[in-house]
Amino acid sequence: MRWSVLLLALFLTACELGKLNGPDPGGPSNQAPGIDLPPDKGPAKVSKSVQLYWSRPLTRANNEPMPEAEIGGYEIRYRKLPDGPFQTIILVANEVQHGLTTDDDAKLYEFAVAVFDQYGNYSDFIVATAK
Repeated sequence: MRWSVLLLALFLTACELGKLNGPDPGGPSNQAPGIDLPPDKGPAKVSKSVQLYWSRPLTRANNEPMPEAEIGGYEIRYRKLPDGPFQTIILVANEVQHGLTTDDDAKLYEFAVAVFDQYGNYSDFIVATAK
């Protein structure tokens, strides 16, 4: 059984950002909602700090309710573009944000988040790529 994360936003500190979206890294195309962020008015800066935020799903893909107690956790996958190997982070159910530091400019990375239930069923990964 699959469901979708309702909102995924990628915030890069001290970076100029545009619309966030992109293809699913491990399967068919799955576009994240576009999020327009105002550009930074100062000089371009390199950011290695990334903060991911999302909202817990309220329903499964079949529109059945998704009780919070059934959420097992979240999986974050990230990689350096264009084709670096994915790194994985598993979070417990009540976490809806995560910060991490990259080795290079965070705009050179792709980030994806999926939710899984207590039975191990995963949603599609929702991708946010800074452009």
